Amino acid sequence: MGRYLQGQGPSFQVEVIRCFIEPGTEDGDGMSQLSLTFHYPPLTDTLQGLGKGTYRCGSPPESKWFESAVLASPP
Repeated sequence: MGRYLQGQGPSFQVEVIRCFIEPGTEDGDGMSQLSLTFHYPPLTDTLQGLGKGTYRCGSPPESKWFESAVLASPP
């Protein structure tokens, strides 16, 4: 999340990535990924002042921490 410079000027970007691993194929052959990236023009001073941030949830037990971190994040 955060403010980025793209080809048409600065934008506020939110990216959500979900990785999938088929059981029994942990060597990489059964891995796939879905990625959604949203770009918004930073029209407000608040969005323009936000920094970059990355939050990753590596496993279901981390989901409570992940939710708290994302909800507490300024972006």
